[in-house]
Amino acid sequence: MIDELLKGDRRALAKAITLVESTRLEDGTAAEALLAQARRHAGHALRIGVSGPPGVGKSTFIEALGMHLVEQGRGVAVLAVDPSSGTTGGSILGDKTRMDRLSMHELAFIRPSPSSGSLGGLAGRTREAMLLCEAAGFDVILVETVGVGQSEADVADCTDLFVLLQQPYTGDELQAIKRGVAERADFIVINKADLDPVAARQAALQFAGGRRSHESVHVVSSIDEEGIAGLWAAFEAAPRRARQSARAATGASASAADRPFRILGLQQVAIGSEDKQRLRQLWIELLGLELVGHAAIARENVDEDILRLGVGEHAVEIDLMQPIEPGAKPAVHLPPLNHVGLWVDDLRAAVQWLEAKGLRFAPGGIRKGAAGHDVCFIHPKASEEFPLSGEGVLIELVQAPAAVIAALRG
Repeated sequence: MIDELLKGDRRALAKAITLVESTRLEDGTAAEALLAQARRHAGHALRIGVSGPPGVGKSTFIEALGMHLVEQGRGVAVLAVDPSSGTTGGSILGDKTRMDRLSMHELAFIRPSPSSGSLGGLAGRTREAMLLCEAAGFDVILVETVGVGQSEADVADCTDLFVLLQQPYTGDELQAIKRGVAERADFIVINKADLDPVAARQAALQFAGGRRSHESVHVVSSIDEEGIAGLWAAFEAAPRRARQSARAATGASASAADRPFRILGLQQVAIGSEDKQRLRQLWIELLGLELVGHAAIARENVDEDILRLGVGEHAVEIDLMQPIEPGAKPAVHLPPLNHVGLWVDDLRAAVQWLEAKGLRFAPGGIRKGAAGHDVCFIHPKASEEFPLSGEGVLIELVQAPAAVIAALRG
């Protein structure tokens, strides 16, 4: 697959993204090997994140910009994140249908992916998909976020330029200086200027008044493709955020000054056995810990009792685990001290920063844990490509809620 990917084969790229997005445990090893090879050929593309409220015309804008680029002979990859239903879990994945011209061009690749409950506007494996697109030789990668509002700024942390789309009749002067997603944007683009050119210019003036540079606010019509060429010229001239490749940064020293997160304390200790009844006798009956919950998660092959040690926000969770299917994987009872959990004040920042330093995470990305917190696991095994690991023990990073952060930050 890596050989075909490096040749720019779009079918191989699609298969590679499917592999890294897979939540099947048996796909994890192959996905890690593929990403390790791809990292050696990544880092050259211009990554542009595109966000904005639903209905602002993100897909139409991306097609207009993409067509402008492919007509110049540039290879363009589009990663479109589609919202997943909170009821059924499904996604329409319809963004590609709005880009019919671009999707048929030989220099373009469009991949819709479901958000699958990930917050912040991206899918769980968007960063890995960008890396694969770079390895496939695409010059520009456009990431269309799900479109969720003021807090959708994760895309700014993994792209070179972050573009926020707005439209005529958008807010007022106060809206233009609000903190959040608008503050993170490198460019604010007033789209749909063809609907009302006067209102579009007025919206641009309002946003420009709240920013350091008026040159970072543009007015375009994606339908008429007006303003697209000038906007692209501004993109090319703009300074880009420095992105370290994971490979180049492996082994680099880290200081508290540049680490964008803090480990606050011990969140849990997970202990496994083929039959957890003897663990229950020890921890509950003899040691007197309080049983506060139970969880059975088939996809992780775990049946666990949740105990609490201590009180309040300083309490530590003790999980007693046994496999649902003893012969299946993961074998949650091996090693017996299966994993430790650490409270972190900003999980997404931690995962992104640690990945940039060359640390490998277990398949599955950030997801909801049994206790309802967002979690992600540092891989327990080292390799030549990833020399740092938990040395046989999973390390679970757990997003601390506000009350825990206040209690433990000190």
